[in-house]
Formats: sequence, C-alpha cells, structure tokens
Amino acid sequence: MASTVVSFRISEQIKNTGKPILEAHGTTVSEFCQNVLAYVAETGKIPVKKAIISQEDEELIRIARERLQETGSIAVRLEDL
Repeated sequence: MASTVVSFRISEQIKNTGKPILEAHGTTVSEFCQNVLAYVAETGKIPVKKAIISQEDEELIRIARERLQETGSIAVRLEDL
C-alpha cells in the first residue's frame, strides 16, 4: 500500500506537553496520528470529543443521566417548563 505525508499545525505548547506523554506510553506523535486515522477509517467514528463545560454543568449532566436511568414517571406542570 502506498503511503502519504499528512501535516498539521498545533501550538508549540500542546506539542511540548503532549509529546512526552505519548513517549511515556511508548508511542510517537506520528504513530499516534496514524492510529487515530486508522481507527476513523475502520470504524467511521471519531475517537475524541472536544467539549468545554464548567464543573457545574458537568455535575448537572451527571445528575440528568442518573435520573434518566430511574424508572417511573416524573410529574411536570406546563408552568414549570
């Protein structure tokens, strides 16, 4: 299979912070990028999700997920909506 070169730009800070972490896990930036693209190609899914939320929002999401798992009905009035 033929190979190609893919390049992208990131901040120097992100590179300098991320590279040693990847190396500590026994991989290079190049290998990591290859693995991510291979995953996307094989599954059709994106392996990461970028979300910026506050800790308060994170807690509210956790509570909502717990309540969605509960059985039974929830009484709601139109005025409450």
